[in-house]
Amino acid sequence: MWLGIAFLFLAVVAVLLQAWLWGPKFWDEEAKKTRAPRFWLRMHALAGYTYGAIYVAMMWHMVPRLWRYQTELPARTVVHAVAGIVIGVLLVSKIVILRRFRHFEEAMPRFGLGLLLSTVVLVFLSVPYAIVAHDLTGDAAAPENLERVRRHLSEVVDDPQAVAAATTPEAIARGRAVLTGKCTSCHDMRTILRRPRTAGEWLRVVRRMQEKPVVFGVPVTDEDVLPVTAYLAAVTPRIQRSERKRAADEAKARARKQAMLANVTGEEATPPADYDPARAKALFEARCTECHDADTVAEHGGGDRGQWLSVIAAMVEEGAEVAPDEANLLAAYLAERYPPAPKGTTQPKEPTTPRPAPADGTDDASEGHETSGEAATTPTAGHHGPVGRAEGSTSRPRSTSSSKARRSALKGRDRADRGKPEPAPTDDASTADAGPEAVPAKDEATESVRPDPARGKAIFLAKCKTCHGSDGRGQTAFGRKIGVPDLTTSTLAPAAMRKVVLDGRAGTKMRAFRGKLSEAELDDLMAFLSRL
Repeated sequence: MWLGIAFLFLAVVAVLLQAWLWGPKFWDEEAKKTRAPRFWLRMHALAGYTYGAIYVAMMWHMVPRLWRYQTELPARTVVHAVAGIVIGVLLVSKIVILRRFRHFEEAMPRFGLGLLLSTVVLVFLSVPYAIVAHDLTGDAAAPENLERVRRHLSEVVDDPQAVAAATTPEAIARGRAVLTGKCTSCHDMRTILRRPRTAGEWLRVVRRMQEKPVVFGVPVTDEDVLPVTAYLAAVTPRIQRSERKRAADEAKARARKQAMLANVTGEEATPPADYDPARAKALFEARCTECHDADTVAEHGGGDRGQWLSVIAAMVEEGAEVAPDEANLLAAYLAERYPPAPKGTTQPKEPTTPRPAPADGTDDASEGHETSGEAATTPTAGHHGPVGRAEGSTSRPRSTSSSKARRSALKGRDRADRGKPEPAPTDDASTADAGPEAVPAKDEATESVRPDPARGKAIFLAKCKTCHGSDGRGQTAFGRKIGVPDLTTSTLAPAAMRKVVLDGRAGTKMRAFRGKLSEAELDDLMAFLSRL
């Protein structure tokens, strides 16, 4: 790392001297050479030769690593290697010109700028990760950090004495030496430190690397495993903070989109029946502080239980080891500790009684008409893949006679068009003789069974909000993680939407709700989705 910093410093010094010594003040246009003082020319040569010596020393270690890598070289490593090769070519060319071919001396500034540009690319692709790995601030060996590492490492290692020996300042220093000396013989630093991991994950990675054959590098011994694991766990919070900075721009873009949402209230969920605040706090410290400090969680902002559950689900996608019951307990604890920010106006509660339907019958679009048309990934409660076709009919079975009577009241005018026989008249609806233009009578019974978007919204918030958000756009932590589609832009047929709600979607995280929603609840949900 220090050689890299000195390498960049000498490149800057050499270019500044070159700009002065080969500038108009000393340049002889007729002879095509500089008339600068010999002393400063020697200083420039000294900077150049020192730069070359550092380059040779770095290549002595770097070139053999090109065939030690056990995986395909990532793009960043390829650019790093290309920059190193270009520096070698330019450096040799410049030295040859100065020693043998002075008639090309006029091109020296171009060579100097090329060397500086390649050096900047080379250093800035490697030094930042080296700084993290060397822990210049000493945070890794801080007493409170060692206590945190000791607590998490004891959960995956059964030997208390070995854990205690691996979490001392001396062991942390040894772990750093193993990382920078042995691990980097087969991997670049970014590959190792590109994302935060739990102590258990680091231990599994180190043991897996230990089992791999080493041809040219130095193998990791059994004595190295726990110290390097402890060191990697100790620097994980810094890795997480670095990742958080990298994602800042993406978070700002998402915030701009979220600011435009019209309806983000949602319902406040209640904690589990066996909610224990003390157990929830202990679980938070055991699961969340492995990668995040308390300030990071507080900076995320408040939310209700559904919003926090979405965040926890996204962390599980990242590899967090959290069981479903633990996720519910953590969501309740976080919602209590970091509640939603108060809004400027109080949102009215959803009515608990049915609302009259519009007189123009615009809710018909939400009904599941029988069709065998397209059924793509549906904009319903869950998670969906790319748009495709559903096989067979998307019509929904009618399970009870009461459901048939209910359908008759709602779709009397459609039955005549389709030429289907009318069911026997009931007290709720009598439309057997209705023509194509007839509309079922709007008595109180018909109004009471008509799909209600307000009730559908309550169902959506209770079962779908964690993934799709309260407005259906999918801009939740978990929804963004798994690529939930925006329900407000879907063009799916109502029958296709209904089918996926009932049966789920294979290959995605969309769950099936058959048997979990009644016919009336499903109709209400479809009415709400049709208005998104």
